[in-house]
Amino acid sequence: MVSRKFLFWPILFYPIIGFIWLVAGTWLLNNIQANHPSAHLQYLWDVKNIIFLLASVIGVIYLINETSQD
Repeated sequence: MVSRKFLFWPILFYPIIGFIWLVAGTWLLNNIQANHPSAHLQYLWDVKNIIFLLASVIGVIYLINETSQD
């Protein structure tokens, strides 16, 4: 059985890391767009969000795997 302490840290840090990722990515993409106004960077927004989604899914699968082991 996995301890509550093991589950506490991912649950605590996930929103913090997610917030930092999304804010930093938005800031970076806005700066790139400001420096290159003619560039169409919509795909970078999609890539940023897909990376976050994949990392979230991998993290959830890892936690489920760890909690299901005896």
